[in-house]
Amino acid sequence: MINAIKTIQSGRLITLIYRNRQEMGKAAGTAAGEKLRELLALKDEVNVIFAAAPSQNEMLEVLVSFPGIDWTRVNGFHMDEYTGLPSDAPQGFGNFLRERIFEKLPFKNVYYLNGNAADLSAECARYEKLLEEHPVDLVCMGIGENGHIAFNDPWVADFSDPVKVKTVPLDPVCRQQQVNDGCFGSLDEVPKEALTLTIPALTAAPYLICTVPAATKAEAVLHTVRGPVTPDCPASILQNHPSAQMFCDAESGRDILFRKGVISDEISQDFGEAAKLAAEYGCEALEIRGVWGKQPQELTDEDIGKINEIAAKYRLSICSISSPIFKCSIDSREELEEHFQIAKKCMDLALKTGAKYIRAFTFWRKNGVEQDGPFILAQIGRLAAMAKEKGLTVLVEPDPSVSACNAGELSYLFRQMNFPNVKVLWDPGNHIYNKTFIPPYPGGYEQVKRYTAHVHLKDAVRGENGEAEGCALGDGLLPLNEQLSALLRDGYDGFIVLETHYRLQLKLSDEELKRPGSAAFSDGGYEASELCLERLNAAVMAVAAGA
Repeated sequence: MINAIKTIQSGRLITLIYRNRQEMGKAAGTAAGEKLRELLALKDEVNVIFAAAPSQNEMLEVLVSFPGIDWTRVNGFHMDEYTGLPSDAPQGFGNFLRERIFEKLPFKNVYYLNGNAADLSAECARYEKLLEEHPVDLVCMGIGENGHIAFNDPWVADFSDPVKVKTVPLDPVCRQQQVNDGCFGSLDEVPKEALTLTIPALTAAPYLICTVPAATKAEAVLHTVRGPVTPDCPASILQNHPSAQMFCDAESGRDILFRKGVISDEISQDFGEAAKLAAEYGCEALEIRGVWGKQPQELTDEDIGKINEIAAKYRLSICSISSPIFKCSIDSREELEEHFQIAKKCMDLALKTGAKYIRAFTFWRKNGVEQDGPFILAQIGRLAAMAKEKGLTVLVEPDPSVSACNAGELSYLFRQMNFPNVKVLWDPGNHIYNKTFIPPYPGGYEQVKRYTAHVHLKDAVRGENGEAEGCALGDGLLPLNEQLSALLRDGYDGFIVLETHYRLQLKLSDEELKRPGSAAFSDGGYEASELCLERLNAAVMAVAAGA
């Protein structure tokens, strides 16, 4: 089988992402063919349900020519059918499968759903009886743009449906997909009702092979793989199936190839506005730094309630708290204790929002990590102990202004650590901002990759005087595609979080950059972040295609 560029396990569901639709189809068809051969070696007769959709074309083409399958011992079913279409309509799902597989192979029996039956209730009962007489062994399926499986759309999906076959109305999103797929010329031509096998009827099969190509399915794939198991995304039930595989191409898998997020105040101080944009660009998380003009430790319980409500609305999680811990003087006991109080509040915020990480630094730079290292390590150890009690992980970020200002110095500290819940927050863009430029990749990344649990991405250029200035991703010194390729190659499965850090027209002063909770910091951030998210998605696609 062709090697996937990434394999992800969500619950029990295994998702495999391939460079293109052809590789995806070959892998899915091969998996189905091998499973059929395996089943036929154990049973006299095998029963298979097939989906009828353009998404299945490449898989079916491979399966039809797969060697070593005795099709005379295979019974074929299909999982749904429109009502009211002419019997010879090419859009009919039975006709689709008849042309692509049922009449190309010597099946023992093919059982068709009749969407033109005079009594649709009786037709559902007839097909349900056939399924009971022929317990299904394998389902070859897809998922819809709204996350449906068969015609179990979110508003009719029932994970405990008492029947195996039923008549359902079709929602506008589902009907529009048939137009998008080129099956109908307009929405008015798409039937408004269909027969469908229910979710329990499909998931009762011991093996599921789900083939899902195309960018139009990217959002559904994201919620299927990363979201909760809920009828709001019916395909999410695959996470609970004991033997389900989902095959994606780079386009449908673009939003799960990396776990993408954005620091919310890089978009806006308005958390709702930030969440909306993040969701539109396939992100699954936001990171909290400045919200409604407040830094993380200043947020109230009322603020936190609103944050959670907005995040749930857009199906986003909170991945990390970008706290300012230990951006303070190494010589001030008063500042140190103040930052431990900040840490307590940020840990409380993490627990209330579901975040797993809180960020920390290594104190304003004074003597360097060799001289100040023992003190830094002692304070990180104290912080790690606090976080461990709450089940949290501390992320230490290299920054031009602090003691460990680059990957080499941070690696020096980590080689002396023994705190399992302390990891590196790798920000290659920070290397560009250092007074002495050190290329972030490959040298910087290679020094910290084994400690890295979280990644920030931003880009910058450097003037003749060595001063750095933020720019859009791809316009500066950050080797974005190379860094993403390395993360993919190394099996990194943490978040990559956009930290836009530039504005289309505005230039931020050093003071504004130190105070991300300020309204001025976020001015112009929406447009700049939108551009960077576009660039990030394009880079992910380029990396996937070249993997």
